[in-house]
Amino acid sequence: MKKIILSLVALFSMSANSFADGLTATLQQGDNMQAFYGVDAFKQAYEKADSGAIITLSAGNFNTIDSVAKSVTIIGNYAFTESAQTTFLSTLSVTVNNVTVEGIRFSGDVTIGAVSNLHIKRCYLNANLRCTANHTNTLIDECVVKCDYAVEKGYNYCIKNSTLQYFGAKNSTANIAYITNCVIWNWYHSQPYAIYKNNVLGNDYTSTITADVNSEFYYNLFVNTYDIYKNTTVSFPNGCVNEGNTINKNYTEYFTSKSVYPASAMKVTKLGQDGKPVGINGGTGFSVWPAIPRITSKTIDSSTDAEGKINVKIAVKVQQ
Repeated sequence: MKKIILSLVALFSMSANSFADGLTATLQQGDNMQAFYGVDAFKQAYEKADSGAIITLSAGNFNTIDSVAKSVTIIGNYAFTESAQTTFLSTLSVTVNNVTVEGIRFSGDVTIGAVSNLHIKRCYLNANLRCTANHTNTLIDECVVKCDYAVEKGYNYCIKNSTLQYFGAKNSTANIAYITNCVIWNWYHSQPYAIYKNNVLGNDYTSTITADVNSEFYYNLFVNTYDIYKNTTVSFPNGCVNEGNTINKNYTEYFTSKSVYPASAMKVTKLGQDGKPVGINGGTGFSVWPAIPRITSKTIDSSTDAEGKINVKIAVKVQQ
């Protein structure tokens, strides 16, 4: 209980004062918490952090660090639109196992080293997701990714509930990826090798798509073009499994815009293998808010009572 109270107090302070006093980063290690302020607050919190620490960033644009070489959790305030609620970092490089990054909008590349168990959640990657070496058990969940190169060297690489612009690299049959409940605006028919389930795949580069034999597996997805000038036809030769629905429609029938991120406004009615809508709103759903206590209301008395106390009521919500 003590840890929860400390977290709520710090988050309340961040919510009420972060714009008045500047950028804020809190560092929580066990029952201890420190606060840092200014554009270097994230760097200062990271320098003091030990493995297992939680760094929570307020909204605002922070200076980043050279690399994440400690097994920490980094949680921002919000990622999906540029607003007063958004937490911004330019780039990030992860070079150690067991790192979690959540709720941050990146203007530059996010780079993955030779690591395992990296979890990137509810982030907006406005550039490239890259890798410098083989990485294992990387999970991309409820994110927007403009271009994914990390799939090339990812083992047990999983992307779910996310919106992607396109993949920029191809993996092999030795490290097939898992892509579930995603929207991929520009989908290359052989890139990446993956098991696809309940996705919405668009295409803008070829008039026909022929799925590679024995390289990709399609379960209850629907494929459509969003190019207004042509309709894509899809062919599944012997060796490829397609248990879902293939639809060839003009993009305006299913997409409100080519540039909607995340693609939550799509008019999708098709159901996937689990009976839920395909795309990011199927599966486990999609939320833009990070999994930290978020203040939904607060009431503070304007005067003290007979004992000189002020009554404060704070309601919070935690997104799982």
